[in-house]
Order: sequence, then structure tokens, then C-alpha cells
Amino acid sequence: MFAPDVSTTEGQLQQQVSAAQAVTEYCLAVTTLVPAYAAAVTDPDLQKMLQTVQTDTQLWSSRLCTACTQQVPGQFVSFNSTFAAAADQLSNDSQTLLNNPNDTNARSDLLARLQELLRQLQQIGQQVTNLQTKLIAFENTAQNDHTLIANSLTKLAEDVPHGSTIIQSVQAALGINFFSSQQLSPCIAIIEIDAQVSLQVTETAASAPEVIPFVLAQSLLTSLEANNEHATAALSNILNTWQSLSTKYESVITDITNAESSQLGGIVQQLDIQAAAAAWQQLAQFAGQLTQNE
Repeated sequence: MFAPDVSTTEGQLQQQVSAAQAVTEYCLAVTTLVPAYAAAVTDPDLQKMLQTVQTDTQLWSSRLCTACTQQVPGQFVSFNSTFAAAADQLSNDSQTLLNNPNDTNARSDLLARLQELLRQLQQIGQQVTNLQTKLIAFENTAQNDHTLIANSLTKLAEDVPHGSTIIQSVQAALGINFFSSQQLSPCIAIIEIDAQVSLQVTETAASAPEVIPFVLAQSLLTSLEANNEHATAALSNILNTWQSLSTKYESVITDITNAESSQLGGIVQQLDIQAAAAAWQQLAQFAGQLTQNE
């Protein structure tokens, strides 16, 4: 009752961190690979578009990645400490009320401790909500940048001789997997384009090398958008976990507050504080291992 299902929550945390790692790869690919071909772009407006996309993508590394891969798992570590510190007295109050449901001091102390735990649950829920808002904003920015790049390619197709044909040939040359990633941590990776792909792309666009960074950016942003969606959905699952816990705590607090003495024993018996403490400890250990990979 006072802790989420361990197996389900571990899966949610792993999924969330894995999704963040994928976003890292594509963000770093944009900021690493695109500039390598950007020197061929001489049009000031097109240069500005490329710079905007790169600047927007850097927001992931500077503001969001650590929050997703450190703060989110760290909240489980932090709440475990909070719950562990309260567990013994919660158990003592529960046992006292089982023996004497008329003990108003034990009831008041139990309620006060549960209300403090609820306050911290709600605080964590708000932090996750704030992060989710930022992720959605980042997702919208990536979508806008994708549109910006698509418009740039339309312009190039019109302005460059045989532009449409060259663009389509470069897109075909890129294929699906055109870069490798060596993940050093959830927020750091070494990105390298496949040497054969790079050579083929350069040869294909020899007469119009300025199209390469835009085709490259379009492909990367397409994958980035999909991975952003996965990261946002994974975080939403974790937010639901915290909100569900808050609802359970609120319900228990209301029941204990309103219960008649004759009803209190049945409510207290269902709390199972020690089982909850063990669950939180297991989740904290798992979450701690995730944060150590940073």
C-alpha cells in the first residue's frame, strides 16, 4: 500500500533511462555530425537555420539529460531514506493502535508522519510534472526544427540545379544506420558517421554539398522526435506511479482520521509498514545503480 510494485517500477525506471540515452545519441549526432558538413552552406538564412537546430538540440545536454537520468531515479533513493527514517515509529504507532485503538497520541503521531510522507510524495510528483513539461517543450521544439529543415530542403530543391534528385540520392545513401555511438554515460556519447556512408554521401552531392547537412539533420531529427516521444511516455509512467502513491496515502489518512475506534484496527492492519520499507529499499538500490552509470 505504501510502496509501488517493485518489478513494475524497476521496469519503468529502466525504460525511462534507456529512452533518455537514445535521445542523447541523436542530440549529440545533430551537434557532432551536422557541423562537419555545414561549411558548404553559404546562404546566411540557411546557415542561421542550421545554427538554430544545433542550439535547440544542445538544450538536452545542458538542461534535461541529467534531470532524466539522475534526478528521476534519485527521487526513489531520496524517498527511501525518508520512509526508512519514519518506518519504525509508524510501526510502533500502528502496533499501539492495534492494542489500544483509543490512544489519541498514537493516532495523531501516525497521521502527522503519514501527512509528512504525503507532502514529500506530492513534492516529488510536482518535480516530475515540471520535468515532463520541459520534455514536452523540447519535443515541440524538435518538431519545429524538423519543419524548419524540411523548408530548407524545399528551398534547396528549388535553388540548386537538379536539387530534388540530389537530395533524394543523399537520403538514399544515408540509409537507416549511418552512425555509431559509444555511450560513455547516459548523457555522454562518442558519435561517428560510417566512413563508407560519408564517402558515398559526399560523392553523391559533389555538385551541391550544401544539401548534405540538411538531409543529415532531417534524418536525425526524425529519429530524435520518436525517441523524445518514448522518453516523455516513460516519464509519464513514473509520474503516474508517484501520483498513485499520493492518492493511496491521502485515502489512508482520510480513513484513519474519520475511523471510529472500532474500525481503526482493521485499517491499521493493512498498512504493512515493514513490507513497504523493504520495497522502498529494493527500489532505491536499483535506482542507485542506474545513477551510478552517469
